[in-house]
Amino acid sequence: TQWFLEKETTRKVDGVIGMNLSVAKAILEVVGEINLPDYGEKINKNNLFEQAEFYAETKFFPGSGQKANFLSGLGKQLFEEIRNLNSEKQYKLLEALLNQFEKNELQMVLNNSESAKVIAELGWDGAMYSGKCGIDRCEADYVYLVESNFGVNKANYFMYRAIEEAVDITMTSIKRTLKI
Repeated sequence: TQWFLEKETTRKVDGVIGMNLSVAKAILEVVGEINLPDYGEKINKNNLFEQAEFYAETKFFPGSGQKANFLSGLGKQLFEEIRNLNSEKQYKLLEALLNQFEKNELQMVLNNSESAKVIAELGWDGAMYSGKCGIDRCEADYVYLVESNFGVNKANYFMYRAIEEAVDITMTSIKRTLKI
């Protein structure tokens, strides 16, 4: 991602922060409704996904930049709104962003090794956790579900999921049942 960003902007960056529409929605919950004059649209937490989907599908053709342009315009306006937040809303935004980092909806990669180590220790770098045991005769057990929606219609946004995991541990085996 950093390579693409540097090629597009022709600028060297110190790292990359990746976010999705869930993060943008969390920001909008704090900032409130924003105006996108280039699109004649007012965007809020309730219509964000539908508007992003609309601009992804309307007049869509392979190679079209319409969705990227809409999201870029939205991002620029969000950053402008964030700059002008009062201290109370800045605190609420910080809380919301920390929550998004904890949910792995927001991830960060930094070039500075010391900073990158801190981000990794917090689990905010998007790395896969391998599990560690601090004692002998220990089995690390970790499940990491990943879902991608590559289709144009982004129907996954409208799906509700239930996930159950049962782990049966005996003296000779570990059996996991994952129900999605």
